[in-house]
Amino acid sequence: MWIQNAKRSVFPAPGDNQFSEVFSRVGSPTQVLYGPFAEMKYVSEATGSAYLPKLLGSYEHELLRVVNQILSTPYDLLVDFGAAEGYYAIEFAWKMPTLRVVKFDIDKRLRWLLKSLATLNNVSSRVDIRSEGDSRSLNDALSSGRRPLIICDCEGYEDALLKPDIATNLLKSDLLVEMHDHLAPGATPHMRERFSQTHNIQTIDITEHPPVELLHRLAPVDHPAAREGRVVPPQWVFMTVK
Repeated sequence: MWIQNAKRSVFPAPGDNQFSEVFSRVGSPTQVLYGPFAEMKYVSEATGSAYLPKLLGSYEHELLRVVNQILSTPYDLLVDFGAAEGYYAIEFAWKMPTLRVVKFDIDKRLRWLLKSLATLNNVSSRVDIRSEGDSRSLNDALSSGRRPLIICDCEGYEDALLKPDIATNLLKSDLLVEMHDHLAPGATPHMRERFSQTHNIQTIDITEHPPVELLHRLAPVDHPAAREGRVVPPQWVFMTVK
C-alpha cells in the first residue's frame, strides 16, 4: 500500500544532544508554539513526518501563504487524503468553526491518532474518519460540500486518485496537492492536463530553510530541529476553481 511505503514515526527526544537546546528553551510543549496554528493542542507523536517542526511551527513553512488563504476562504468541507495524524485536517477544523472534515487513511493507528487530536481540540463532532478511499469514494465525500477543499499528500497515489472523469465533484473543489513524480512519474503534468481548463494552478517549491523569525527564537541559526529532512523535496500545486 502507498502509505505503508512512506510511513515513519518520529517521537520527541529530549535526551538527544541535537535537540537539547531546543527543549531547554521550549520545554516539552503539548501545543503548537508558532505560526497560524499556534496554541492548538497536539498529540505526543507524529507518524510519516517529523514531529518537532510541527510543534515549532516550521512544518511545511512554504505553504504559509496558502494556509492563510485557506483560512480566509469560506470552505464548508475539507476532504483530506494521507495527512498522517491530522496536522492540517484538525488544525483547519480548529481554526474554522463551520468546517466539516472527511479524512481518509488506511492505517488504523493513524486513524486513532487523528481521533485523539480531534478530541484534544474539541472538533470531533465535525470530523468523519474513514479508511481506504478511491476516486469514487472521494467523489461521494465531496458531494455534500458547497465549497469543498481537498488536501492530498499521499506519496504518489494522487495521480490515480484525482481523476475528474471519475470524481466529477473535483471540478467544483479547490485542491492542495503534494506531488511525488519520483514515485508516480508524470503525475504533475497529468494534474495540469486534467485541471488547467477549470482551475488556476499555482506551483509551490519546497525548501528546507525555516522562517528566519523562528530560527531567531531557537538559535543557533538553521537549527536542525526546525527542519524536516525530506530527502526528495517534491512540489505542491494549489488549484483553485476559475
